[in-house]
Amino acid sequence: MLLGFASLKGFVAWAEFFAKIFGNRQEKLTLKLSEINKFIEEERKKSKALSREVPAIFAEIKHSIKEIKALLAEVEKIPIESANERFRKAVETSRGQAVKRLQALLQKLEPPFDASAEQIADYCYASILALQAEIAASRKSIAYTSAMLRDLMLAIGKEFESIANSLEKLRLTINANPIVFSSELEKLLREIEKEDAFLRSVEKHADELGEKLASTAKEKERLQEELKALENSEEAKELSKLMERLKELEKKASELNEKLFAEFAPMKKALSKLIKANERGTYFVPERELESAKAILSGSLHMLKKDPKGERIKALINELESAIKEQAIKLKERDLSRVIEYCKTLKEKDFFSEFFWPMNELEAEKQRINKELSKNKVAEKIQNVSQEVKRLERKINELKESLASAEQKKGLAEKRRKELIAKLEALLSKILKKRVEIKER
Repeated sequence: MLLGFASLKGFVAWAEFFAKIFGNRQEKLTLKLSEINKFIEEERKKSKALSREVPAIFAEIKHSIKEIKALLAEVEKIPIESANERFRKAVETSRGQAVKRLQALLQKLEPPFDASAEQIADYCYASILALQAEIAASRKSIAYTSAMLRDLMLAIGKEFESIANSLEKLRLTINANPIVFSSELEKLLREIEKEDAFLRSVEKHADELGEKLASTAKEKERLQEELKALENSEEAKELSKLMERLKELEKKASELNEKLFAEFAPMKKALSKLIKANERGTYFVPERELESAKAILSGSLHMLKKDPKGERIKALINELESAIKEQAIKLKERDLSRVIEYCKTLKEKDFFSEFFWPMNELEAEKQRINKELSKNKVAEKIQNVSQEVKRLERKINELKESLASAEQKKGLAEKRRKELIAKLEALLSKILKKRVEIKER
């Protein structure tokens, strides 16, 4: 007995094992995404809902609507007679309201012509709600009218009941044929199509940006090679030498300028006092000497061009000595002796040989170099090419940012698309009662 029981138990376990492997397997259906619409269309053709059932139900509803319209016309024609005038008027008012509302309801219940499956489903659910809501809202006026026109109103009620039954039949047909009438299926297909269109647009834009980026980078490389060739050219080397020489000359001119005005450093305070004495009117300084004094204080070399031999400077020194003797300007004893000593030194100085001639030679050579620089066009070429390289670098950065943005949009669109396809797989699996798998290719 124990052995028999154990054998039976083992057999049951094996049976359950094989049932798990083979018994619960759901049929698998693999579809290509590009063929989904065609597949759904073919599945819909298998159903007789659109070709037979829906037209038959619509015919029933249209017949009932026609009957109700005829009955409502009779209701409007029949005179209301009652000894109670107040009651008669109440019935007439209710009849008018009932007829008007029911006629409006009939317009809502009119089946659509040449409608899609989705529109048929929308019509069904909207009509059921409209019928329920309007009959409930018109209950009072229908009751008053029925009090005097009972038979006609009962006939109208039966026809509306027939419409309600037809709508319920339509609802059951819709529920029995989800592949035909599923609004969610239509919505998913539209969303996938919309996402595909957006994805194609983004991919095209990304490809265009990639091409622009590649061509711009290539142009930049070409210009960099051109810039390198220009910078290494003989003309560029000559330019470099000229620029270096010009820098040396400007340095020498600056040093000469500093040396010249260092000569007047001990006299600046005295010259400043001389100018103020002239402004106060305590001592008159001739215009030419006054101009020289101001030039020395401002550090301007322009006076050397007007006074290469330093004659004006020496005349200014004479005026300064005269002002000191006349006590038009007053200095401390220590400064006074130093200024008088410097006056003697400056009067004996050869400004032409020591300052003007070296400065003149420097200026002449600078002019010659600037003339050579004006002939040398490589600097302008280098600048133009360099600016173009910088412009292309900015453009490349902008294109990279735009491309990154496009790639990000593409990634998000692909993610949304995958999610929609997964929803479509789940919905088709539920409708077809098969495990549906959708592949790209």
